[in-house]
Amino acid sequence: MKVVRRIAATIIVLFALSAGFVLWGFWYSSKASTESLVSCVEAELPLRSWICYKALFWVHPRPEELRRLNQQAGAYFIASMESEELARLVLRHYVDAGLDINAVDQRSASGPTALHISVTSNRPQEVRLLLEAGANPSIRNYLGKTPLEHALDVQSRHQSSELSEVIQILEAAQ
Repeated sequence: MKVVRRIAATIIVLFALSAGFVLWGFWYSSKASTESLVSCVEAELPLRSWICYKALFWVHPRPEELRRLNQQAGAYFIASMESEELARLVLRHYVDAGLDINAVDQRSASGPTALHISVTSNRPQEVRLLLEAGANPSIRNYLGKTPLEHALDVQSRHQSSELSEVIQILEAAQ
């Protein structure tokens, strides 16, 4: 009987410790930035990654986070996640919560949107995700260029067809 009690007590202690760890993880994650949580989801061990994933949807985005992301064309950061499926889910959640998919990065002299940044980075997957989420391919940056015009300009200056896939995606979106 003593053995059964010890095993039961051990199980209860382990359960309490696990629950405490998960609760601490949620509390800690509630204070983390979107960027930190996205990195955590992609790089951490499974339990910690799961906690960060849940925090992205249960606790975030906070109003002050949306303001900051909207000043920095923050949709780009979310679209750049490694997992296309996860990026699509998080992007939809944040847009539904008030993220401006067409926000201009106010820190940059050229005034790019997330779509301009994805074009510059030559990331077709991100361009597709942003367009699916409602990004407007007709918005001009402070230099007066749409994402397509920017891609064509970069391609002609560098005599490269490296941006051909991005250009095709943008042409199809016109």
